[in-house]
Amino acid sequence: MAQVDIAAVDACIAESETPGACITDALATCDATDPETPAVATLCFTKEAATFNAGIAERIARLTEGASEEIATIARIETKYDVLSALLQCDRLEELSRAVGRDTGEVIQRQGARCKANAAGLTYVRLVQRAAQVE
Repeated sequence: MAQVDIAAVDACIAESETPGACITDALATCDATDPETPAVATLCFTKEAATFNAGIAERIARLTEGASEEIATIARIETKYDVLSALLQCDRLEELSRAVGRDTGEVIQRQGARCKANAAGLTYVRLVQRAAQVE
């Protein structure tokens, strides 16, 4: 299992007209995991989400050091609500999957982990884009 390379994601964001695709690319290894092993994919997505979350924390710390207090506060608030709104959608999708009952618990966990990794990745993209306007 490869881990997301934040520097490569940063380069992709800087060069791409559709930076959301950078997250899709970054999660491709997890997406390619054998469908018969959803627990392996779940672990992969969970690790990638942690990498993006660490990237978010590092970017916020950098903004706190280099930008005005007002800008840093706005960035923290925007990021917080970007994450929360995305995770709320992940919860909604999980609840719907459980209610419909077509998928196994392991498959639903995999879908939830992918959604959370994607949420963290897209939040990272938005933060990078906002920070670029300030830096």
